Amino acid sequence: MDTLSDETREQFDHREAGFTPEEREKATADLRVLVTAHSLGGGRWASLDDAGSGIFAEPYDSDGFYMTVQAPEPGDDDASWEIEVGRWEPDDPDEEYGDHTSATGSPVIGCALPVAPSADEIAHLLKSVDGKPLLLAEWAEAPVGAVLAGTTMVVTERYDS
Repeated sequence: MDTLSDETREQFDHREAGFTPEEREKATADLRVLVTAHSLGGGRWASLDDAGSGIFAEPYDSDGFYMTVQAPEPGDDDASWEIEVGRWEPDDPDEEYGDHTSATGSPVIGCALPVAPSADEIAHLLKSVDGKPLLLAEWAEAPVGAVLAGTTMVVTERYDS
């Protein structure tokens, strides 16, 4: 992220309006982690979301799989950092992936992290899927309780079962 557009700055201002000073401090620290991780390992296929609360990575040749890294929402004491692997599914059931005209993304697995990840840990995830896009398909097969190959992230939820 080279600069913040006026629109993005307004989104941040609107989002921060209801924060307590402690929540603002935490949200700022989380945003720093995300921006640093993106700059270290974002690759060509990763982007920060406009609200500054996550990273979306969809490497080319990932067979329709993508990954999101989400920071917890300020003010939600039960929230944790989350990694999700999802997949685009054609909206028309008669169309095949790759030949579709429109698609909807759905999460496949989720990893709720017990502690906040470092920027280096997130960058490692981004570099891993940038270098091996089909790793996302492999991770999507992991059952609850499994460690994602090459990481310390544990699958805490499957959305298809």
